[in-house]
Amino acid sequence: MDGVRTSAWWWLVAALVAAAAKAQEPPRRPLLGRVLDATGAPLEHAQVMFVGLESGLTVDTARDVVEATSGDRGRYRAMLLPGLPYFGFARGPTTADGQVTFAEVRGWFGAGAMVDFRCTSSAPLQTTAIRGLEAWNDDGPLQRFVRPSFHGGYLPMPFAMAAPSAADGSSPWPSMPRGFVELRRADGSMFWISPPALDPGKDFVVPPPREVRCRVVDTAGAPLAGASLHLRTLASHDGLVDGIETMRGVFEYPVGTTGKDGVAVLRLPVPDDAPPGSRPSMMIVARCQGFAEQLGGSRGADFFVDGRKCEERPVGELPFRLQARPPIAGTVRIGEQPAPPGTVVRLRAVAKLYMANNSYMHDPRQYVAQVGADGAFAMEDVPTDLHSSQWLVHRAAMQPAFVLPMVVGRAPSPQVDLGDIATLAISVFDTRSGPASGRAIYLQRLGGARTSAREGVIRAVVDNAGRSRIEVGPGDWQLHCFDDDGFGSARLVVGEAGEHAVEVRMSAFPRIRGFLHTADGKPVAGAKFELRTTGRTGGKPEDALLASWFGKALPQLLTAAEPTGADGSFSLVASPVDSIRVVARANFEGRTSDDLELVVGESPDTAAPQQLRLR
Repeated sequence: MDGVRTSAWWWLVAALVAAAAKAQEPPRRPLLGRVLDATGAPLEHAQVMFVGLESGLTVDTARDVVEATSGDRGRYRAMLLPGLPYFGFARGPTTADGQVTFAEVRGWFGAGAMVDFRCTSSAPLQTTAIRGLEAWNDDGPLQRFVRPSFHGGYLPMPFAMAAPSAADGSSPWPSMPRGFVELRRADGSMFWISPPALDPGKDFVVPPPREVRCRVVDTAGAPLAGASLHLRTLASHDGLVDGIETMRGVFEYPVGTTGKDGVAVLRLPVPDDAPPGSRPSMMIVARCQGFAEQLGGSRGADFFVDGRKCEERPVGELPFRLQARPPIAGTVRIGEQPAPPGTVVRLRAVAKLYMANNSYMHDPRQYVAQVGADGAFAMEDVPTDLHSSQWLVHRAAMQPAFVLPMVVGRAPSPQVDLGDIATLAISVFDTRSGPASGRAIYLQRLGGARTSAREGVIRAVVDNAGRSRIEVGPGDWQLHCFDDDGFGSARLVVGEAGEHAVEVRMSAFPRIRGFLHTADGKPVAGAKFELRTTGRTGGKPEDALLASWFGKALPQLLTAAEPTGADGSFSLVASPVDSIRVVARANFEGRTSDDLELVVGESPDTAAPQQLRLR
């Protein structure tokens, strides 16, 4: 067997695969759009950035980053890699008073799409200082980066942060108004990531060095030399962008290796003098070839040893006891031939982090192995006690993964024959019956073991003609497509290999129509609507992705809605499924209306107009 051993250092494997794929890039194709201000007027000289992620491979390493600048009438043109899903955001030019407008993150889409960004938020151009570096002079000059944050997570591209230029040691804050600061050594190795996402203008403080003594042994107590220790920091998933999670990542980096006695003394920028309830997490993963990994350390007020919460913290050192486990071995072939070079196998797993009374929390993890020339692979470090797991096979760059069914517990070693899989020839038409150029599509496996809607979901994009080809195995599948105008889906049962034609025709979202007037009956013109509350109750499994997408997109859909007309008329997108409850209200010059529930009946087009009163 000549498969390449990897572990949860899966982002490194992904980076190598992406680098190899970059040498074989197809010709780029355009994505067009506009940048608008809060009133809908064109915004010139705005910066637009698009970030492409390999379909289902990693959420931490950007496959492609493209920048564009809006010109006449706010129009821009960005050249993207076909077949790669992207998200993007826009930042307006700095105004004379030092303000910067910006648009929220939008996604996903591909080459051929038309995407508008509306810059509705603003913030002053600020600077930020990083304090406490004098205690780390021995680590040499440090490179500074910012990872923009979005809804509590981070986006997978660090922006370089300029070296301090002011007398107080501050640097200009790049790009978006919030984010994490990331420091790297001169050789590019990770040094520190700030725990919270702070607003610019506030100083980031690097904690002073703290020594953490770790001891790694086997189940008999014998020391394990050469065990690697990794510090966990941030977690993120691609559902931050559009509400649909297809991949999740936990960012971690190496911090030490054990000696012959199984001991490593780590020097970490982790505070130890904060009150117990406010301590940042310090979760460390221990790995050694031939053993399953273990997790230990602090998570807020809780402390864990070998993946279990303990009532008292160990004194003097953090122990790890690793169980011997042979690697998971499998093969990927096409009939009698091995899989092509560059094929990557990924295990998406949910481990158990045990609490009191044998209850546990879900702990998402990723493991990656590259398939060798003989079609075989071996995967180290995987624990035996898993809540659920799922295999994915990535055969070609920028193509969706081949997804095996989700199973409860640890998935058996796969023997995958890609010659037996089916190819879906997908055609998607938009709400105007034209090709849904550059739209994102989602393929969801129905049935089987599932713990949430995200498992078994594949994201892809269609080309300029609204077409895509995706390889799948036997099973019950649901195909979805959504955009600002509407949605569409198709359900299919795949029972045999070969090509299967699938057509999706999108329908416009239902709409709630009505009139806004004052207490004395006068129409209110120019009012905008804002989201009050959203909620979800039950629903069918095949509607879960639509409900997730719509709930995430709704604030932007309301922002983009036309204000009330001269007669007070309005037309608002309503929930397409009855499992979502949405409440909105009108806002006009500081006054608000009664609440309006955006739920339609069986015949929305014939429903009587809603009558809203401005308070």
